[in-house]
Amino acid sequence: MLNHILYTRRELAVHPEAMTHFLKGVPPTMMVQIFLILITGFLYYDYVLHTLMWGFSIILVGITLFLILLSRYLMHSGSWCRQGHSVRVGFAIIFLVFAMFMVWNAYILYVLYYRFPNFSLILLFACTLGILAISAIGSFSKLFYYGIALTIATRFLLVSIFVPEIFYSSLIVTTADILLSVFVFLYNRKIIESIEFKVQNANLVEDLKNKNSHLENITLSQSRYLSAASHDLRQPLHALSLIINDIKNKNDDAALNPNIMQMCHALDALIVSFDSMHKLSQLDSGVVKPVLTNFPLARVLNRLNEEFQDIVRGKDLSWRVVPSQSWVYSDEALVHQVLSHYIVNAITFTHFGGILVGVHPRQDGWGVAVYDTGEGMTQEKINTIFGDAQRLQQAEQRDVGGVGLGLAIANRLARLLKAPLEVRSNLQRGSMFGIVLPRGVVTEKGSSRETLLLNTDFLSGKKVALLEDNFDVAQELESLLGSWGMDVTHVLSAQMLEEACDEEGAFDLIVADYHLGLSDETGMDSIRLLKQRQKTHAFKSVLISGDTSNDLVQLTQQENVLLLSKPIRPARFRVLLNQLLAG
Repeated sequence: MLNHILYTRRELAVHPEAMTHFLKGVPPTMMVQIFLILITGFLYYDYVLHTLMWGFSIILVGITLFLILLSRYLMHSGSWCRQGHSVRVGFAIIFLVFAMFMVWNAYILYVLYYRFPNFSLILLFACTLGILAISAIGSFSKLFYYGIALTIATRFLLVSIFVPEIFYSSLIVTTADILLSVFVFLYNRKIIESIEFKVQNANLVEDLKNKNSHLENITLSQSRYLSAASHDLRQPLHALSLIINDIKNKNDDAALNPNIMQMCHALDALIVSFDSMHKLSQLDSGVVKPVLTNFPLARVLNRLNEEFQDIVRGKDLSWRVVPSQSWVYSDEALVHQVLSHYIVNAITFTHFGGILVGVHPRQDGWGVAVYDTGEGMTQEKINTIFGDAQRLQQAEQRDVGGVGLGLAIANRLARLLKAPLEVRSNLQRGSMFGIVLPRGVVTEKGSSRETLLLNTDFLSGKKVALLEDNFDVAQELESLLGSWGMDVTHVLSAQMLEEACDEEGAFDLIVADYHLGLSDETGMDSIRLLKQRQKTHAFKSVLISGDTSNDLVQLTQQENVLLLSKPIRPARFRVLLNQLLAG
């Protein structure tokens, strides 16, 4: 009840902030009061008793220091905002206003009574102090009114009883007090509005922080869920990829070929979607760092040819990769990914004609481009196709076509490589997507090696240790590797790998699944074991995993192990193994 008498409704709503404003304003107000007292003492040095002046000043300094220390204590302790303290603080403020104004009223009445010169100057000082008091205490208008009303009533009473001869002169001071009261009414509205605005902003900021935190938690939860779901889905998808490839290779019924090719296309689109989402998350997290080297474009073109020729020809499209002896200075893996996304995009939107991949000279290097005779697009579409999930309108209802991240990823990879993009397209006539790479340094050794690599099969006759605990996947992988002329030994654990080494001798390659279903063993442990057993016989290592974490990527890089994410594409797998064993 007393709170509503001492404070307005709006002041109560922002009471802590208004009290902070008041406590901050007390010290400067009191310091200015001392300064004004010293000035008036200097002006009336010959009129006022020195004992009275010095005594008054010392008392005022003591009160000022006390209030400054008290306000600092209250601000740091926060005791003023405890339950029930606001009433006591309110009465203390009323007393402060009353005491401060009574001191100056007494001083003014003293000057009036003895008719000192420059009375208007004293009144100006008093009004100045009143305005300063308003700036400090104006956040509590009722308290100010109570204090000044008490001052006016006390002054009238004292003047009427003790010095009635200056009653009319004292009305000037009363007028000044009333004007200050009007001013405090206007100032209070502004200061409370300002405080309310700050409180609203603070609340909005806090709400925004809470919402951001909530969204971050949701995003983190979704990321974990998607990561877990991705890992769980990659294993059966990996097996499905191997099974469909085995069916395609063993099928003798020409009537089933169209159905098998449709299965291959659908599976390929699903694999592309998985790889695209994984690559986009890596780019967003900043873990993809280009490793620049000199390398021949023939190596990349050969991989692309091996990976995509069957897919393209399966759609009854012509396919050609123009040979090139050009060398560039860039990141080979990232360049391959950029061109792969261009080719996938061309396959998606080309229904008649064909696709061509070629190299052409540019002023700043070599341009590598993918040409197609597909649907094409307008210039307006060209300006939007590199955004995330921007599929062309004609493809929005397709059953196969991915999630539309391919070109967005290619664009980000090109920016990472600082390689300019080239795009040209004509509606219903086809498109060209390319990337310009800086020229590299050609070495005879490297050139000869690439010529050998392009024309040699390094897989046939190689001994392979296959570490896979899933029987279906192991059976398909063993069949796939065996079809390439490789001698495959299937093992289930590191212990079986040791026994195989003792019985069959050294291996040229180990292909291991990372998660083996064993609580204390991973595929990486078996690779390390084989390195210890075969110190005199070098071998290559491939780790296949549904785990796409950055930690695993860094681990395989440190151990010089080729990491392949499930599901693997058999054609690409063969090219990678051929390059790996050629090294």
